[in-house]
Amino acid sequence: MVAHSIIRKGGGSIFSIAPTLIQGSILTTCTRVQSNLGLEVALKHWCALDHLAEGVSFVQKAGLNPDSVFSTLSKGAGQSWQMENRYRSTADNRFDFGFAVEWMHKDLGICLAEAQRLGANLPITKAIDDRYALIEVAGGKCWDTSSLVTLLR
Repeated sequence: MVAHSIIRKGGGSIFSIAPTLIQGSILTTCTRVQSNLGLEVALKHWCALDHLAEGVSFVQKAGLNPDSVFSTLSKGAGQSWQMENRYRSTADNRFDFGFAVEWMHKDLGICLAEAQRLGANLPITKAIDDRYALIEVAGGKCWDTSSLVTLLR
């Protein structure tokens, strides 16, 4: 398959762990929960986005220079991909790229429905999904997921 050769050239791996279409869909949406972070703490991606949003908002309200603050923070234990790659656009209110809120909200909805069916409790995922729903209603359905900061302004 063409897709397999492209993925292999990019250094990616291909695994068949969900043999049915519905299992594949569930697996895909659950990667949103894990945010492709392997077996690290669930929801690290969204927690990082929430913390980044709060950090950027706090830094700006304190009158600090976001470049100086986040350059320093990215060298310590609080470092994350989100911080290094989204702090500047978040501080500048630029959300016209990346993974859209409407897609994240859709995927989280599928994941939450499956969690309910399985009797799994995902309160943090639900809280984040609720935030994305608010952003969608406010007109940000095509914004990047880093737009969580808009809820703090």
